[in-house]
Amino acid sequence: FARHILVCLCLTLQACGALKNGEMFDESCNDALPFFCMATVRSMILVSEPKSWMKALKHFIDRYVDLASLPAAMEQHVAENKVKDVQSNYVWIGLNFLAGSWIWVSGDNIQYVNWVTGANLQCPVTLRCGALTVAHGKWEPRPCEERLEFLCFQT
Repeated sequence: FARHILVCLCLTLQACGALKNGEMFDESCNDALPFFCMATVRSMILVSEPKSWMKALKHFIDRYVDLASLPAAMEQHVAENKVKDVQSNYVWIGLNFLAGSWIWVSGDNIQYVNWVTGANLQCPVTLRCGALTVAHGKWEPRPCEERLEFLCFQT
């Protein structure tokens, strides 16, 4: 039984990921690995209605699947493309500081990190919600009450 399984996602760019021991990571699309196809593909959309992080979270529960999580470089690249024409400096993503650590609201593991500081931020007193910086695509903690546009997944 193969230890890697190639997962090909049909995007406007050629990007692949592989599963190993239940974890997903970036993989060259040229590697010959067993593969499977997924029938349900989540698409990322930008919601251009500025809201606080909590109201954005409620908005996605009512209308979409999830606030966007960016657990790998592939999702990060898609998010950067979605926000390239946004006029504001930040957009909300599904990143929140809760119970002493940063988590994705989707439950995805945080292994890939893209913090503006280069490392996970510890104990952010008032900056407990994660946003994507439009100018350079880095994650940055922001006050949860700030009203920003936000990225969601939908099926």
